[in-house]
Amino acid sequence: MQMNLQLNPFIGIGPIRFGMSRAQVRELLGEGYREFLKTPTSKVLTDDYLAYASHIFYDLDNTCKGIEVFPPAKLHWNGRFLLGDSFQSTLRYFQQIDDGVQLKSTGLLSRKFGISSYAPKAEDAIDNPVESVYAFKKGVFGT
Repeated sequence: MQMNLQLNPFIGIGPIRFGMSRAQVRELLGEGYREFLKTPTSKVLTDDYLAYASHIFYDLDNTCKGIEVFPPAKLHWNGRFLLGDSFQSTLRYFQQIDDGVQLKSTGLLSRKFGISSYAPKAEDAIDNPVESVYAFKKGVFGT
């Protein structure tokens, strides 16, 4: 997988597609992963691919439900790079294309496009850069 990645809403990022099995993702990306629980309440292990600056999230049936990408990866969608830009700029962009975009304390959530961004203390430090982008399949976050 290249570090210059295309996001396809509700489909996947780069060659990874939502609905792929954990085995298929691992075959595609190789052995360089570490399993961990993302939060204390997580029920399913997440795969951390440091070489691809990505976390791959799975459903209880071990199919890909979401992909989180971090710098130095270059993630683009709709003619725009989504990582590293200021949160303020990213929020303004999404407000133009998604009337239902939600401002969260740590970023934004667009159910319309299946994308959320992480920018620590987004409400208080709106000029901070977007530190990660999470793309998800239909059915996640009530989509």
